[in-house]
Amino acid sequence: MLVAALVAVLGACSADVDVASQTTTSASASARDWATLAGKAFQPLASSAQEVPGAVRAWLDGELTGAALREKLNPALADAAETELRVRALPDAPAKSFYLASAELHVQQVRILLRGVDIAHGDAREQVALLGLRVRKLGDRVFDRGHALIDPSFGADAPDVQINLPEEVPDWESEGLAPGPPFDDEPGLAASSPALRADTRPMQPEVDWLLAVEAAGAPNRIDFDGDFAAQARAYVAATEALRNAPDPDVPGGRERSAVLRLSWLVKADAARAAQAGFVDIAHNLDAIKIASP
Repeated sequence: MLVAALVAVLGACSADVDVASQTTTSASASARDWATLAGKAFQPLASSAQEVPGAVRAWLDGELTGAALREKLNPALADAAETELRVRALPDAPAKSFYLASAELHVQQVRILLRGVDIAHGDAREQVALLGLRVRKLGDRVFDRGHALIDPSFGADAPDVQINLPEEVPDWESEGLAPGPPFDDEPGLAASSPALRADTRPMQPEVDWLLAVEAAGAPNRIDFDGDFAAQARAYVAATEALRNAPDPDVPGGRERSAVLRLSWLVKADAARAAQAGFVDIAHNLDAIKIASP
């Protein structure tokens, strides 16, 4: 998804835009210029991002040794870290915080996978690989929220072309990526097909949405002396509760809800990283800031 979005960003940057005023033209040109810089900043990550999932699957299936996987992951980590540095150096822009959070998540997913190489074959290894995959997908979905700021038509169908994007916020159980033993109970069955982004979502007054946020019961912060599995479950449960609640009926309300839910899922997997014994990675995930538009 990240690679495809990068192609779309760069394509949008080179497109001619018919605008009504010089002010709009200048703003649009500035956004396109920034998007071009952002696309170039992500080029190191895009060069290796597509290879990692296949390598991890081959390793889990016994077709690739741990040493061989490490040889593939080390340059992927270097690419992700280089991307993070490049994004940090970008000029300030509304989408920058999302792109930076995406790059940070991709760094942490490779670090998680590198830790997994040292785990003996079994359920724990599978769960660590699953954790890495969830963090990677969160990086992709957060990137998409930044892309939506650059290109408000992101996800809209073009003439004679139907665009099917994933739902803004993943549902781990329906996608077959929910944690399981030994980190949690056996999850439910995955859906036959992943949920797609709906054209519209129901809306409600902002004050009612804020009440729904409070009622969702997400922890205020991660307690690093507490029960990590319970905290992860609480963040995911809050995410699902808010998914089922109408979004705030204000400009950018749908994005606001999606961003909050994505931030809760990042917190959930920070708790899972701590549960796996990767406390340093957990702190890094916990520190990632996903700003709401």
